Amino acid sequence: MNVTIVLIYFLKLLIQFNYLLSISIVGYGDRRKLSVYDEIWVN
Repeated sequence: MNVTIVLIYFLKLLIQFNYLLSISIVGYGDRRKLSVYDEIWVN
């Protein structure tokens, strides 16, 4: 396998993991913050 393909694959996994981690942190954090984020994303 090509080294760059493997690096890109691991980078994608890392980004997905960080995304899920940030979602869980926000979910367990302040609910008011979550509602503010929802309003920003909806608008």
